[in-house]
Amino acid sequence: MVSEPDEAGGGPGETPAQRSFLYEEVYRQIVRLIERQEFLKGAKLPTEMELAERFGVSRPIVRRALDLLREADYVTTRKGSGTVVIRGPAQTGPQFQPLATIADLQQFYEFRVGLEGQTAFTAAARRSEQDLEALAAAIGRTEAVLEQGERRLATDLNFDFHRAVALASGNRFSVATLQALPNFVGDVPLKQVFVSVGNESYAWQAHAEHKAIFEAIRNRDGQLARSLMVDHITAAMRFVFERTKV
Repeated sequence: MVSEPDEAGGGPGETPAQRSFLYEEVYRQIVRLIERQEFLKGAKLPTEMELAERFGVSRPIVRRALDLLREADYVTTRKGSGTVVIRGPAQTGPQFQPLATIADLQQFYEFRVGLEGQTAFTAAARRSEQDLEALAAAIGRTEAVLEQGERRLATDLNFDFHRAVALASGNRFSVATLQALPNFVGDVPLKQVFVSVGNESYAWQAHAEHKAIFEAIRNRDGQLARSLMVDHITAAMRFVFERTKV
């Protein structure tokens, strides 16, 4: 987590460009959570301190992201109520209940292995140059926050890559299903069961796995893309379950 602000409004050593990059990423993350209905219309957002802890950034970064959300009419500030969501989800689709038990998590990963393995296979056959640009951009954003030591923000950013793979597949059902899946990083009942999954070496490992999947899709190697995606999700499941509280 970056340090508390200096006189310039960010952590010591942060440049204005770094602060801008981080608050724009936090803004995008919260928009995604609103659109996925994790923050429902009419609901109060977590406090600045809670959001800063969740995303692993300083409160000034969160404060600027909230300013952007107000400017875009996603939220408003109400006296006595804090920051309230005033815009509903941008789209509708399948809805899943939050992950509440270990069994839920096991089934969550099992489902993703099948869904995303096939999605990666299809993406390798159908991807366009625009799809490759979107995949590369998602990888670049994750690498930028990892280089700044913001691994918790990078964890949420992982979704951007997986969504870009689904979009590259050209299958709207895959996209809708992926976007509706519960967000394990989010505020779900299951989070009390696990120790922190913030781990710098694993974050870089997952990032390297994304890059390998990207290369397979770029080379139109569907079998390799599927195999790498299956291995990637299986490794994530193993990483989480190895850190399960007993």
